[in-house]
Amino acid sequence: MKTLFTILIVSINLTAISQSYYLGLKGGVNWCDQSGNLFKNTEAIQRFSFGLDYGFKFKNNLKIGGNILFSKTGFKDPLIFTDELGNPIDRDPVYTEFRYDYLSIPIKVGYEYGNKGFIYGNIGIATSLLLSSKTSTPIFNENFEEVGRNEYDASDNVTPIEFGGIIEVGFGYTFFEKLGVYVEGNFHHGFTSVSTDDYFTGKTILNYRASANLGIRYKLNTHNSK
Repeated sequence: MKTLFTILIVSINLTAISQSYYLGLKGGVNWCDQSGNLFKNTEAIQRFSFGLDYGFKFKNNLKIGGNILFSKTGFKDPLIFTDELGNPIDRDPVYTEFRYDYLSIPIKVGYEYGNKGFIYGNIGIATSLLLSSKTSTPIFNENFEEVGRNEYDASDNVTPIEFGGIIEVGFGYTFFEKLGVYVEGNFHHGFTSVSTDDYFTGKTILNYRASANLGIRYKLNTHNSK
């Protein structure tokens, strides 16, 4: 709540000095995985994010903005089956899946060129508050065939706050002078591990994701515009 209150106060001040500002919605697909020193052969999973988009553009085309997003991330770890000699068995892969759901609050600075048609690039830092974490493991029959899944709630054991960096680029078009539609790609990488003393203690698990988003935004003012 303190972070949201700070954003509100800063936004009020930026509204007074910016050339224009906008409010909108965006959402898209996340391709998620992890890096670190515990899992070595994880694979990406597809999840999604959606939420609020806002920004303040100044006369020199610089901009400050951010999001308040419900963002899902995670990864899957393959289980390797071996014979009695330790040789891998050729069979369809089976996975343990780790999922993390966040309220993500990125703050970004960037450059935006154009009015009717526009392109932009941003970099920033994201604070993500954990909403839930689930681990899904396979259930096997006597022939080691997957017949179901077990799901465990790890929310109380995972680090409650994640900090990360974000970079993004996008382009769009403005209709009726105020309504903008845009396409965006971004990459987010965690700086802090989700591990704790109760969750893979002593190991490092850094979430990262690449996202493709669609968004709409509405320009609320045009101070000092030409």
